[in-house]
Amino acid sequence: MPLLPRPVFAGLVFSLPVLITTLAVVMGFYLILHLAGDGLGARILFGVGLGALILLVINVVLVVCVLSLDALENQTDSLDDPDVNELG
Repeated sequence: MPLLPRPVFAGLVFSLPVLITTLAVVMGFYLILHLAGDGLGARILFGVGLGALILLVINVVLVVCVLSLDALENQTDSLDDPDVNELG
C-alpha cells in the first residue's frame, strides 16, 4: 500500500517549476520597483518573494521525504538474498 497517493506526489512535483517561476518573476518585479524608487511596493514584493521561497523549500523537503519513504517501503531485504552477497 503506497504511503502517499500518486496524485498528491504529482502535485508536489508539478508545483516545483511553478514555484521557481513565481519566485523569479516576483523578485524581478521587486528589483524593478526597487530601482524605480517605489520603496513600499518593493518591500511588499520582497515579502511575497520570501513567502514563495519558503514554500519552495518546504516543497523540496516534502518531495525528498516522500521519495525516501517510498524507497524504504519498496526495498527488499538484501541480507536474505544470496545473490546480492556474492562477491564475484
